[in-house]
Amino acid sequence: MTARRCARVQRGTFVGWLMGKKGFRPSEETRRKMSETRRGRKRGPHSEETKQKIAAALRGKKGYVRTEEHREAARERMVAKWNEEDYRAHMLEAFRSEEYRKKQSLGSTGRPQSPEQRQKIAQKTKESWTAERRAKMAEKRKGIHSRTIDPDGYVMLSGYGGHPLALNGRVREHRLVLWEKLGSAGAACEWCGAPLAWKSAGKDELVVDHLNFDKQDNRDENLVPSCRGCNTAREKT
Repeated sequence: MTARRCARVQRGTFVGWLMGKKGFRPSEETRRKMSETRRGRKRGPHSEETKQKIAAALRGKKGYVRTEEHREAARERMVAKWNEEDYRAHMLEAFRSEEYRKKQSLGSTGRPQSPEQRQKIAQKTKESWTAERRAKMAEKRKGIHSRTIDPDGYVMLSGYGGHPLALNGRVREHRLVLWEKLGSAGAACEWCGAPLAWKSAGKDELVVDHLNFDKQDNRDENLVPSCRGCNTAREKT
C-alpha cells in the first residue's frame, strides 16, 4: 500500500493529514495495522450502530450557533455584494443560462418529495408570506408594469397593487382603459341601457365589450360598457 493510498484510507484523520505531507512514509507495521483494520469492512453509508455511536459521541457538544448579529452582518455583506453592478449582471446571466437550468434539473432528478415534505414546504411558504411582507412586495412593485397575454387571450397588466380593479396587483388592460374613461361610478349598458357597477355581483356587473371582437385591441374608442347578458349574446352572434 503506497503512502498516497494510505492517505486516502485515513482521509479525515490526523494520520491521513500527516501521511499526505510530502516525504512522509508510514512504517511496515503501520501499513500492516491499517490493512488489517480495513479488511472486510464495507464501504458505503454508516450502519445504524455506527450512527448511534457517532450521535452518542457528539451529544452535549456545542456546535456553531449563528446569532442575530451574525445573520445581520451576513445580510449586509450580501446586499452590498448584490448592489455591485458587475456582480449582479454576472449572477443574473448565470441564472438564466441553459447550463444552470440543466444542473438544477439534474439535481432534482430521481428525488421525489413525499407528501409530508410537500406539506411542510407549503406550510413554511404560507407562514413566510406575512401581511407585512406582502405589503412590502406590493410597495416595491408599484410603478413596475409588465404586459402579458392571459390564457383567455386578454392583455394582462401587472404592477397595479392597490387599484380597485386589481387582483394581486394584476388587472386586464381593457378594464383599466374603460375605468380611466368612465370613472369609478359605473355606466349604463351600451346595448340594453341597464345600470351597471364595476364590482357588482351577478347580472349588474359592468363588463367591457370590444366592438370589433378583438380582445387585444384596447383603444378607448373600441371599448364600451356592457351587461353580462348582452356581452354573451354578442359573442354567440
